[in-house]
Amino acid sequence: MSNGLKRGLGKKGRRRTTRSEGGRRPLSGSGMTEQGGRSLILKGQPARERENARAIQSGLVNSRDHYAELFNRAPVAYLTLDRKGRILESNRMASVMLGVSRKTVLRGAFSAFVAEDSRKEWGLEYDALFSEGVQRSCDLEMRKADGSSATVRLQMEPVLSRRERRSHVVMIDITERVRSERRLSMENVSLRADVERQASLMSERRFREMAVARDVSQRRETERQLDQYRKDLRTMSLELMLAEERERQRLAQDLHDGLGQTLFTARLKLAEAGISGPVAQSLSAILEDIAKTVNTLTFELSPPILRLLGLGPAVRWLADDMKARYGLAVQVDGGNGPLPLGEDTAMVVFRIVRELLINVAKHAGVKLAMVSIRKGSSLKITVEDSGAGFDVTARSLSVEGGHFGLFSVRERLEYIGGAFKIESAPGAGTRASLTVPFAVKTASA
Repeated sequence: MSNGLKRGLGKKGRRRTTRSEGGRRPLSGSGMTEQGGRSLILKGQPARERENARAIQSGLVNSRDHYAELFNRAPVAYLTLDRKGRILESNRMASVMLGVSRKTVLRGAFSAFVAEDSRKEWGLEYDALFSEGVQRSCDLEMRKADGSSATVRLQMEPVLSRRERRSHVVMIDITERVRSERRLSMENVSLRADVERQASLMSERRFREMAVARDVSQRRETERQLDQYRKDLRTMSLELMLAEERERQRLAQDLHDGLGQTLFTARLKLAEAGISGPVAQSLSAILEDIAKTVNTLTFELSPPILRLLGLGPAVRWLADDMKARYGLAVQVDGGNGPLPLGEDTAMVVFRIVRELLINVAKHAGVKLAMVSIRKGSSLKITVEDSGAGFDVTARSLSVEGGHFGLFSVRERLEYIGGAFKIESAPGAGTRASLTVPFAVKTASA
């Protein structure tokens, strides 16, 4: 919940303050705001106006409580930090991940939970967040209050206004995934070392053929086991991603149907009350800000247009969003008709296109990207720019090559039966191609 929302709303019977031209004034005992020397509920007002004002206040309190419950019960850790990195807000999951209570964590420095080896990187990333003014993400080693460590991925978004500079932070625990990747790498190295050691011991010629045959058999078995392990890891990773996306959809729906409708009712009652003046204008502005925040959260969690209208319109909405957020103009060609894709497949493809466009905005050094959507025997989408590019042959698209994002794109597409191809060269731009099979229609009995 934003600080503005907390300052603008309060529980019944609690004295609060609000900002006005003459400074902060205590709110009346009824809980309504007081500004410019006049309370929203005044002596001598008609009974109907007082009842409407109380109904509006009740709607605001209910909206705040519903929003606070969604924020606190979210399965993902959310934090709000000020410019100096002090924690202003946290939900329950953030407190669990940091190993302290919510009361303890508030106003404390986030860097106190960052492992010493990662603090310099944290400082540089957080400074860059405000200097560049765009979303950033990084992986850090955290130190919990009980001394245990964890690897987390931080997704940060700056909030820049005339009055304050702060940030919204999503914190995701990736400890197990990092450990699995390291363990897989160590096992691969160990297996190769064992094979080489056994081969060096088989020096006599009469045992060479048997050694080679056994080595081939062992290699095949090892490769089979490694392939199966990779498939299992890939399946678990993608299932986790889809589960997270479904949870995002549920939360977005709750925000829209619950808090969104309550806000609409509150604004309607305020208009019906026929109250004018600076207090009413201030209250209307607060409701407008809350509505914008709800809409932003809803689209950040899961764009409703993807479920309601399909992938093509969702990509066009994404083009407008990229222009507003990053200043990147995106030309979308094709995708006007219906595309027979399953809901999970459309969700995966949309997220991949979004990641590729963010890469263009951050690294290509251009202000224009092109997205082409073509429908044939399968769906083919290309994301293209004429920016800096890179040497594909010199950088393997794998975890070891430092391109986990592109590696993840390939893994997700293979999971849904698709394919991924990247073409690039230094100074010649980048072209990423996605091929996705359409959903198979089964004949009804």
